Parts: sequence; structure tokens; C-alpha cells
Amino acid sequence: MGKNILLRLFAEEPSEEAAHNVADKIIDLLKGHTRQLDLQVKKYWKIPEYYEIFFRLSPLRDSSDIQSEITAILGNGWEEQQTLIESIWNPGPESNFKIDSIRWAHIEIIEQ
Repeated sequence: MGKNILLRLFAEEPSEEAAHNVADKIIDLLKGHTRQLDLQVKKYWKIPEYYEIFFRLSPLRDSSDIQSEITAILGNGWEEQQTLIESIWNPGPESNFKIDSIRWAHIEIIEQ
């Protein structure tokens, strides 16, 4: 059994095309660390200005610290949850994301 990485982002973008461009930038940032297994981009029903971007990724190498590696690449200010297999990112004075339009992010490592 291997690990899968579930990454869910909410981006404030004017169009689905722009949201797909954000997804492409994320894939570029994670190149060398993950392989994309699935990508879904859709309008977020709760906040019409947001697009939900969902990735299912596979790490390219076995690493017990893959979650920390990915969160460090994407930005700072992640809050590790008690389960230690997931982290949440919210905007704030002490946090920033590599892509300005991201408004919320969640990463979770699951055994597949």
C-alpha cells in the first residue's frame, strides 16, 4: 500500500480557465515531489467567486515528511491538525501562499 496526497484549494479567480492556470502552477511547484493522479476544478457553490481545485497526488519517493515538504513548497502558516496526517492553511498576517488567489487550503495524506 502506498500513500496518496489529497490537496484541496479554494482560489478566487474570474473564470474556470484562470482556476486551471492556478492548478498548472501548483503542479509546477510540486514537480519533482509528486505525480498527479486526479484533478478536478469546479465553481464553489458556497462562494461564487471561488473555484475549488482538488488534486489526488502520489509522492515520487517514500518519505515520512512528504506533508511537511509539500506545505513548505506551497507557503507558510499551515496549521497541522491533531491527526498529524492533515494540515490546513488560512490567510493571515503570519501566513502566505505562493499563489495570491488561494483563500483556503487543506492537505491530507491517506494510505491507498
